[in-house]
Amino acid sequence: MQVSPAASPGRPAPELKSTHHSPSVAVARELTPGEVIRWQARPDEFALARRQWGQCAGGLYFVVFSIFWTIGILGGLSHGATSRKGAPWPVGLMGLVFFGAGVWMVLTPWREWRRAERTLYVVTTRQALIIELGDPTKVTRYDRASLGRTIRTERDDGRGDLVLERFTTQGHRGSTRSHDIGFFGIGDVAAVDRMVRELHEHAP
Repeated sequence: MQVSPAASPGRPAPELKSTHHSPSVAVARELTPGEVIRWQARPDEFALARRQWGQCAGGLYFVVFSIFWTIGILGGLSHGATSRKGAPWPVGLMGLVFFGAGVWMVLTPWREWRRAERTLYVVTTRQALIIELGDPTKVTRYDRASLGRTIRTERDDGRGDLVLERFTTQGHRGSTRSHDIGFFGIGDVAAVDRMVRELHEHAP
């Protein structure tokens, strides 16, 4: 099946190719007979990366902490380090655990940027799709009935985010954390929101 890209108020979809993991093939495999694409776009890479600045800042804290932890434990910053030994070196190497965790967190915006480069957002006449190309390719699907609670965030230039699903997870010591799934960093987000709500209103 050949699929042509629909006109998009957001960022233009990637150029269609014939490879197995190309946008055209990935989208075509998710369509049912008679289903038509109404909108297709990619997220803005910077918009997805920007959502992880807090994680990145936390990672920087861990990196700095791990450096001072390691130096301090090994005696480099200990009071009287010249006259006594520092703690056993295996204890100091525990700082490497914090360092590794910190580096992983610092690189979170970069990983989100790379994920955005291979992500497609699609709205058809029957469903909304989030497709992450790769091996394996990940497809998140929302039928008409599940699109009734969108949350739109819109900036002055018309770009913004459209949350299709929000759920919470239990964190440490009883804290909760919200997780959003949807279309992030898209142009004319209000038009896409209207399209999604119309799709929900026509649910069988």
